[in-house]
Amino acid sequence: MSRPQSSLMDYANFGTNVYQSRQTAKLAKAAEAQNALIEQMQMQQQLEMMKKELIITARKVLIEAGDLVENLNLAFEKYPAHTAISIEMVDDMLEPLTSDLFEEIADIERHRTVEKSIAKLKRKVDNLSSEEIEIREKMIHIMTHGDQLTLDIETAKINEENQVKLSELKPQWEESQDEWIKLEHESLVRVKSTKKVGLLYFLSSIFLLPVTFGISSIVLQLPEDDVMVAVVTILLALSAWPLINVYKLYNYPMHPLKHLKDEIWLLEYGLLDLDQTNERFASNYEGDCTSDKMVELQKYWNEYIDYYTPDEDEDFSEYEPQKVRKSQTLFSATKKAVSSGTEKVKDVWEKRSPKRPPRNSPPEDMNGQVDDDGYEWLEYPVHSEKWWYREVSETSWMRWEQ
Repeated sequence: MSRPQSSLMDYANFGTNVYQSRQTAKLAKAAEAQNALIEQMQMQQQLEMMKKELIITARKVLIEAGDLVENLNLAFEKYPAHTAISIEMVDDMLEPLTSDLFEEIADIERHRTVEKSIAKLKRKVDNLSSEEIEIREKMIHIMTHGDQLTLDIETAKINEENQVKLSELKPQWEESQDEWIKLEHESLVRVKSTKKVGLLYFLSSIFLLPVTFGISSIVLQLPEDDVMVAVVTILLALSAWPLINVYKLYNYPMHPLKHLKDEIWLLEYGLLDLDQTNERFASNYEGDCTSDKMVELQKYWNEYIDYYTPDEDEDFSEYEPQKVRKSQTLFSATKKAVSSGTEKVKDVWEKRSPKRPPRNSPPEDMNGQVDDDGYEWLEYPVHSEKWWYREVSETSWMRWEQ
């Protein structure tokens, strides 16, 4: 059989099909490239939008930081330790913001101006006196250990309550020793009785089961199923006795002395590390390890932070007579900076304690102690080792210099 011959029309159709297939493949590649280009353009647009939002946010942060640095510079003379802490926070906050992030000349210039202002203020901070450095370090210590002090106060209160309870329960326990010994003896008797019942059950089962099986199958000649029923019935009947004894043993009403013993044990277990805890408290909190002393220390810490921190409504335009008074106070600007950085410092500034007294001298209405020479003495602030005196007939306080 010969192969059919192809006509010119067949060759033409085949060529057309090949051409259409190639064109379809080209169109598919072009569509794929176009889709990839569209996705790339969309991604580029998203990146541009994100960059714009980032620049806007960075510009706001930069403006706030500039105002804050300017206010800190004004407050330096009055609050050097506070300024030293705040300028470090501002510097850390602006560390990710470089001038390369901005595109407009005004933003770049503003960034450089803020950097110069920070560097200038940090040079002033580097020249703090030893007393101001000590104040700064103490403020940092208070800010970083304030939360732990609150937790330790709660721990100290719980330990003190447990010690009181233990001191009340121990005499009761000691007075009840004779009764406790009697209860232990009764409990031991019940345990031995239960063991005996269990042993008798075991022995009786070994003896009675073969006897029952032999009588049922050999003597009575019961069917095998009836023999098994009889054996199981006898086994269950015998088990009732030990089960009742075990139930009575483990469901015996708990005596109040048992509750007392368990409560004492729990209290003693909770106070196992009391000595180590008190040593840690004494080491961390200036020798204080009781809750009352630690509460006093917490109050002193709050007063200390309050004394060396600007008031919320305090304004520093008086230190800058040639400029217009600023509407944004140092506290509000610092608060914004802290919200982006250190939460502990924010808590210290927002949860303020008593109102800050005048910085230069104690209020005239404060009372001190009168010595034998007729002078009234006052340590102000508390625990600061700064003493003030005045005659009883006078109202103004004078600083006592050694």
